[in-house]
Amino acid sequence: AGAFAATHLDRQVFEFFASEVIDTLPHKLRRFLLQISLLPQVTAAQAHAITQEPDAAALLDEIERRALFAVDVGTEERTLRLHDLFKQALQRRLATEPGLDSQELLQRAARVEANPVRRIELLLRAQVWKPASATLAAFAPDALLTGAADEVERLLRAFPPSQQEALPALLFVDGLVALSRL
Repeated sequence: AGAFAATHLDRQVFEFFASEVIDTLPHKLRRFLLQISLLPQVTAAQAHAITQEPDAAALLDEIERRALFAVDVGTEERTLRLHDLFKQALQRRLATEPGLDSQELLQRAARVEANPVRRIELLLRAQVWKPASATLAAFAPDALLTGAADEVERLLRAFPPSQQEALPALLFVDGLVALSRL
């Protein structure tokens, strides 16, 4: 009964966000939100790079003005983070939105993501294995030296097994992780 209740509640929350929030937004703001929903948090520069929207900063202002389930988590630069349920509803809608390619948007998001772990996760979601493996191979040595072997291994295991066996960069990372465990 607990799983049914959670699933039923999730569906109700998604339906609420879809019909009462997302569908009522102006077209430009709705498309903007759909695109930035792929990032864990977003600055004006990142939003512009992903959406190619020249008014990205003004649209972020509008999100805050409308209190659209976002919080500013920036310290020096305004950085918005969308509420998880709202972000999930947006991403669900993005999958069916005509004219928006989520894989291309994920790749754009990865190009502007400074955090290497989040960049790798975006590339994995886009299923672009070679860039993801190259990024992981560049990140792994320093991460392993700072005691982040579990994080490196988690990212490595997020690749499909066929890619783990085929990509030299992943074989390299697997070897580094094994050495760090000795």
